[in-house]
Amino acid sequence: MRAGRLALNVPAPETPLFAALAETLGRHVAPEAAGFVHAVFSLDDPDLLVRLLAEAGFDRPEVEASVLTLHLPPAAEFLWQYARSTPLAGVLAQTDDETRAAIERRWSSAGGRSATQTA
Repeated sequence: MRAGRLALNVPAPETPLFAALAETLGRHVAPEAAGFVHAVFSLDDPDLLVRLLAEAGFDRPEVEASVLTLHLPPAAEFLWQYARSTPLAGVLAQTDDETRAAIERRWSSAGGRSATQTA
């Protein structure tokens, strides 16, 4: 048996900002797009992580949580950077300008103007 450590970085529980993004994508794009956003935040339960690591063969898994504050670029810039760096890129590339504008408006109204986001 090998000894070692594994470090994982998982997002915090889904924030209102990302919940708004999921809702908007579900309404204007497709339910699968909203599902992706929800899935990103699905590993925020420490008990679930411990169970998954134990099932994967890790001996005595432990979870240590910490909070980081991320300094984000302006709302629209961050939204499209995020979208382009995920599987959402292909889905959003198929949308029209009106749909992208609606997504951006909803993101901003939900708090996307914030310069920081706790993760």
